[in-house]
Amino acid sequence: KTCAMVLGRKKPGPAPTSEVGDQLLEDGEKLLAEQRYGEAYECFQGAVSHLPTKQLAWYNLGFSASELWQAEAAEAGDEFLPRALEAFRTVLRLDTSKR
Repeated sequence: KTCAMVLGRKKPGPAPTSEVGDQLLEDGEKLLAEQRYGEAYECFQGAVSHLPTKQLAWYNLGFSASELWQAEAAEAGDEFLPRALEAFRTVLRLDTSKR
């Protein structure tokens, strides 16, 4: 399965939502390792919709958005900076280890 295949599902089917989210997270991490940030970003967007309290999904969403912002700063990359910042803020909001 690829990220696009998982995202293309209208309903998760027999797999629980968390399994779909975990698959998207795993696919996105593979794409990050290959520096395919646009595709990774799409996977992580799907992952956070299925796993809204999973810090790693939000962190990876922010990281991939920041990489897109840097790579596309001369073009339309400005849209990715606010997205990266919001994802990182969500990570901090979800972090209960310091409370």
